[in-house]
Amino acid sequence: MTTPLHLSRSAGEVATRSVAGEGAGAGGTTRTNPPRRLPRWMWAAALSGALISLLSSPGLALPATSSQPTSWQVCIDATDPDQRIAACTAILESGESLTPDDAAAALINRGEAYDRKGDTEHAIEDFGAAIHLRPTFGPAYTHRCLAEAEAGHSDLALQDCNTALSIDPGDDIALLNRGVTHYEQGRLDQAIDDWTAAIHIEPRLALAWSDRCMAYVDKGDNDRAIADCDAALKLDPYAVLALAHRGDAYVAKGAYDRAVQDFNQAVAIDRESPLGHSGLCIAYGALKQYDRSIAECNVAISIDPNSDLDFLSRGKAWLGEHEPDQAIADFNSSLRLDPKSAPALVNRCYAYGVKHQYERAIQDCDAAAALDPSWDLPPMDRGFDYLHLGQPDRAIADYDHAIQLNPNSAEAFAERCGALNRKHESDRAIADCDTALRLDPDNIAAFTNRGVAYAHKGQFDRAIADFDNVLGRDPSSADALADRCGALAEQNQIAPALRDCEVALRIDPDNAQALANRGVVYIREHQFDRALADLTRAVELDPSDPTFVTDRDIAYRAVQPGTPTLPAGLGREADQGQGEGAAERAPKPINKPPSPIPPNDQPAGSAAIPKPTPTPPPR
Repeated sequence: MTTPLHLSRSAGEVATRSVAGEGAGAGGTTRTNPPRRLPRWMWAAALSGALISLLSSPGLALPATSSQPTSWQVCIDATDPDQRIAACTAILESGESLTPDDAAAALINRGEAYDRKGDTEHAIEDFGAAIHLRPTFGPAYTHRCLAEAEAGHSDLALQDCNTALSIDPGDDIALLNRGVTHYEQGRLDQAIDDWTAAIHIEPRLALAWSDRCMAYVDKGDNDRAIADCDAALKLDPYAVLALAHRGDAYVAKGAYDRAVQDFNQAVAIDRESPLGHSGLCIAYGALKQYDRSIAECNVAISIDPNSDLDFLSRGKAWLGEHEPDQAIADFNSSLRLDPKSAPALVNRCYAYGVKHQYERAIQDCDAAAALDPSWDLPPMDRGFDYLHLGQPDRAIADYDHAIQLNPNSAEAFAERCGALNRKHESDRAIADCDTALRLDPDNIAAFTNRGVAYAHKGQFDRAIADFDNVLGRDPSSADALADRCGALAEQNQIAPALRDCEVALRIDPDNAQALANRGVVYIREHQFDRALADLTRAVELDPSDPTFVTDRDIAYRAVQPGTPTLPAGLGREADQGQGEGAAERAPKPINKPPSPIPPNDQPAGSAAIPKPTPTPPPR
């Protein structure tokens, strides 16, 4: 009986290797998502409570003799931006003689209302007109700074905030807005410095604590982030942004249930909070609750259809639901919004691999690696695709590079272990899997691939012990059951072997390796009709595996007239080259067991020697 290398890849074994599990994997590979930038309109909405009302600003008090006190009150205090715009416009067009201070007050309040609507063009125009009337009024520059930052004019925004601070160095809102400008440009340390200075000036400014929390999340300093968001929530228990950012920190720490609590609380306060729904999408995805993840991303996208991260997160959830086509559609949408998104490219690379389109997968992983040469995930996923293309040396080179980038990645060692199995370098494979298990004692890929290596060495008891470890962690792993079926068959434990293969096929009726293994057991039991049925189906599912074809032909000849039985040993004839250095075998197709995020490599085996199953990590 032949012993081909079986490589299976589950469409469900996905996660945010960033978007691309969330948080940090036990093996050291970073699973944090890309920074969740606030939608530009949310900066203005979040700051509306902190920004000046202009009623108490020096020189801009509400006119005591105003004939339209109601219009002024609406212009200043209304929560509906359209009502404020209408009231402020009525004041400006009333025909009454307004002082420069009064006109500037109406212009700034109307500009702030435009800003809340996302109409930065009109907002900037109004703030500019107010500055023309009052060139030394700092809050006008503070407002325009934020609007320019929202419009992507970072240089102009910095000029305005610097001008505001030159007029009033103690302007905490100007510091807050300048921090926003630095943050939007990725200058996290400078943003943190500005928000820290704002906190020193006004410790009760909840938004400064919340913003600094967000920056600490992006820097990976999650404990400091949580402390800052806690401080913000003590000042304002209804601070939606603080809840959302604290949820992000819990996601990064792998505390997904705590994250769900925060995101749910944010949504309970504001049903239209895109960050709350977006966070739930990510957290539910990490918890493998993919239907809930997709539902929350649907809401987030309906609120903010320009969020590339929400399409990315939903795409990963579709992978968890074994729907690579829908996943690719979402990754395409994410890339239309951000063509330079390495996480979207590496997840699309993964999805194309699920569809067996390995060349297209490699193109995406190449592009992701070019965008972020320091990230270990692109070469790791690309190595998997090279392995499926029958190029184990290129795969190993990629895993070598991934380990160089991240020496603490249990996943990379486990996957290289699988690639070395492909070359039948069992001792090196075992050493890599041992390293993976020292880094992450629960790494399923390492157990499965080490089991394959032990089986290649004929140490079937040790192989079965490793497969038992996998099944103790994931009893529904069809691939591990198929592997154990093969190892048990090698020990001539026919009944337990058949039981494992049959359970595997109840879980995954299209598991080609389980069918092939059961077919081989039937050959040994001289049940050639059953063997032929199983092996024919295995070849239909995976025509690229020459061992399946060989075994099917053996069964076929056995059922022909004049060939009632097989000569002794014929079914094992190709096994003679199974030791170290045996010929390479064709790559296997992708099975889809019912489990996803994070990455758990799950090998499969053929009767006799199980096969490695490198599975890609979460994004």
